Amino acid sequence: MESEISEVVEPVIPKVDPVYIMKGHAAEVFVCSWNPHFSNKVATGSRDATVLIWTVGERSGQPSSDGTPPPKPNEQVGPPIELRHLPPTDQSDVTSMDWNPQGTLLATGSYDSVLRIWQLDGEIYLRQEEANRGPLFALKFSRTGKLLLSASLDGTACVWDVESKSIYKKFQVHKGCCLDVDWLDDDTFASCSADKLIHLISLDSTEPFKTYEGHTNEINQIKFNDSRTLLASCSDDRTARIWDIRGWEEHAKNPQSPAVRGGAMWTLEGHTDSLGSINWCPSNDENSQLVASSSFDCTARLWDALTGACLKVFDGSQKAIFTLNFSPKGKYLVTGSGDGNMNVYLVKTQEKVWTWYSGGPEAGIFEVEWQQNDDGQRMCICLENEDVGILDISLIPELQE
Repeated sequence: MESEISEVVEPVIPKVDPVYIMKGHAAEVFVCSWNPHFSNKVATGSRDATVLIWTVGERSGQPSSDGTPPPKPNEQVGPPIELRHLPPTDQSDVTSMDWNPQGTLLATGSYDSVLRIWQLDGEIYLRQEEANRGPLFALKFSRTGKLLLSASLDGTACVWDVESKSIYKKFQVHKGCCLDVDWLDDDTFASCSADKLIHLISLDSTEPFKTYEGHTNEINQIKFNDSRTLLASCSDDRTARIWDIRGWEEHAKNPQSPAVRGGAMWTLEGHTDSLGSINWCPSNDENSQLVASSSFDCTARLWDALTGACLKVFDGSQKAIFTLNFSPKGKYLVTGSGDGNMNVYLVKTQEKVWTWYSGGPEAGIFEVEWQQNDDGQRMCICLENEDVGILDISLIPELQE
């Protein structure tokens, strides 16, 4: 009797979508922020006048004490906590948010001009509507979490004492709306405005100790590098600029000391439309300072901040690039655009290594934030179609070490 020979059939392994979609908002999602301490918490803000705090499965989930299997990594656990602002109107967008370093408080700003700080359980910690007379465009906790800095359409930058729940000092130093702020240290910050100026301000003074001029249109964003020696700015004048700020510490303490260095170190030219965002590449090498910019001209660019050279133009998008972000160790750069494409590039070679398309008629990607925990193994994606995406990088072979 002839023996039967059966063909070995390899099992079909279904392809796993690395992006898990969460639904809960009722309008476009504009901003997001991972909790810096509780790695399974992420907050998102929308045009629907709400902020949602989502709980997602830990990447190394363990069964609960009663033996219940853990939630799948990245998948939503229960309904989100809803932080409701004023009723949705044409001016109800949530514009900004920031967690304190301890991950216990979340500050949110919106077009309703009200500053709010929330506890992790969704209870309100501080609600202040008298200090600002315009939308809040930026919020930044200090590195200790004791102070909160805000930027408003009314031209003010306000510093809040978080523990006493009161305003520490209000700075009326701009003649146009204040669009962004960034801390230098716990006693010093920078602000930028539609008045085309950047100020360096010490908390023990009422006036800036240094002002930078050069942009010819409103300045949308400012960012300090990690070593606090350079400041990057981007503007509607189609340029980004790198400012040498060495010497600021001594000058802030003693105005009679040699002045902090002035003028733009480099003007980064090449974009053909307004620039909306700028970001520094994390680096421990003082001789390697990279900065990336994105624009409404449908491109992003990578620059050498020490020479002003453009290293790469990332093109191919059909609509404006709204957001860009580096991975925590600086290995990758991700961009998100209005055409629904999220592209990931290897910084060293500037090559595109992975892309994802959100799909549908409302495909825009407004913000992408890399999680700073877990070696940056997750991203949160804010979508025009009202959804929130959680990207698990461990499921993408092209992005493995």
